[in-house]
Formats: sequence, C-alpha cells, structure tokens
Amino acid sequence: MIGFDYRAPDSLDAVTAALDELGDDARLIAGGTALVILMKQRLVQPAVLVSLRRLTALREIALENGNLRIGATASHRQIENNPLVQEHLPVLGRPFVASRHHGSATRAPSAGTWSTPTPTRTHPQP
Repeated sequence: MIGFDYRAPDSLDAVTAALDELGDDARLIAGGTALVILMKQRLVQPAVLVSLRRLTALREIALENGNLRIGATASHRQIENNPLVQEHLPVLGRPFVASRHHGSATRAPSAGTWSTPTPTRTHPQP
C-alpha cells in the first residue's frame, strides 16, 4: 500500500477546512474497509486520509419531526440497541443481531456496510 498522511479532526468545521485545503489529494475515511481495499489495489491513492471517527455528531440517532435520523458513523451495535430504532424501525436492527460479529458490530460504521459491497460484510443479505 502507498504512504499517506492521516488527519483526525474533532469537528465538522475542521474536516471541511482540511478538505478545502487538500482538495483532490484527500479522501474521507470512517470505517475504511472499502477504501483500504481500493488503496491496496492502487485504484485510489490519496495523499491524506481525513478521518470522521472523532465526529460524535455523526454517530447520533434521533427522532426529528417524526423521522428517524441515523448518523453515518453510528455502529451496528448502537443501531441494534437504540430505543428509538427498536420503537420506530425494529427491523433495522435484526440483521445485526443475526450476524453477531462483535468487532464490526461495535466499531464499524453502518453506512459503509449498507452502501459498499465488500467481502467483509457480516450481516445476511436479502
């Protein structure tokens, strides 16, 4: 894999500033499985990775105006155990209960799992 710089800003403003500064040389990373695979294959070669891990606002789960909002970096376990999810959309937590892969369930952001077809996907597919 190629070398790269790593930044872990603690605010959305700092992430935005880093992206403005670095332009196309930067890539956002949350869980990173798909991005790391692409980097190993040399299909993507960012100079800098800008992490979203420290942005707690992206892990929030809330009910807003009758709509369930799940942050992009909410973990599988957070979604499975969240009372709002259990009440308003219980089916969403079921794939995570079925997988019981502790590492990905507690750390992996769910958005990447849902949006990227990678070989590390641990929950059952429809």
